[in-house]
Amino acid sequence: MKILKKLTVLSLCLFSTLTASAYAGSLERTDWELSKLTTYSQGAIPKLERTLSLGFNQGMVYGFNGCNNFNSGYVQNERRATLTIKTNQMASTLMACMPQMEQVSKAFQLALQNTAQYKLTAKELTLLDNKGRALARFSKPITELPNTQWQVSSYNSGNALVSSLNSERMTAAFDKKGQLSGFSGCNNYFSSYNIDPSQGTMQVGAIGSTKKMCVQPEDVMQEEQAFLSAWKRVRSYQRLGQNLTLFDHKGTRVFTFRLLK
Repeated sequence: MKILKKLTVLSLCLFSTLTASAYAGSLERTDWELSKLTTYSQGAIPKLERTLSLGFNQGMVYGFNGCNNFNSGYVQNERRATLTIKTNQMASTLMACMPQMEQVSKAFQLALQNTAQYKLTAKELTLLDNKGRALARFSKPITELPNTQWQVSSYNSGNALVSSLNSERMTAAFDKKGQLSGFSGCNNYFSSYNIDPSQGTMQVGAIGSTKKMCVQPEDVMQEEQAFLSAWKRVRSYQRLGQNLTLFDHKGTRVFTFRLLK
């Protein structure tokens, strides 16, 4: 009888362990960079200025598909490791893209549409179809901001994200001591910043700058003023590897950057 009781207890413990390990883990508040896209049949994905990405937060899935930003809802079952991305409810930007990038974005969309399961580790996320076949694989991106330097890809002029030959020369550097500095097209600027990485929030202090006047390039002073004014609206940030986006209090993009070093 004692032996039977011991075997019963051992079985229960083993069952509990297996049950616990069966949970795939929550995707909520995680961000990922694409490393492999099985649904893209043209070989290796072309190198892009911006990495394809996928993120999960507050019941929403969002990311960049190689051509446009998108967002939608998702349903996850951690016990069964199932995942449904509501592609029929997906919203996205409407940028026109080169044919090759259009093919990449369609392959990315197909992977999301066919996702039925997932596999999650500390460093990797794999989307699977209903037969367990891999559709797309993602890796954990670098998310630290201090001690990085960035080149402006676009900034919000107040009406929309814009970019020009002037804005491509603009930069931003975030040091380890909370100091922000960079080049705004004609002048050097400086400020302070404070971030909460756990919440993704950012506060930027008053902007100061040198006082040069530039005639060339054309419209540089006007663009510089719009760029410097945009910093007042920054409330949150998201770094995904080589890309950095700053947002206002409504979640609207204020700046997009690509990593310099």
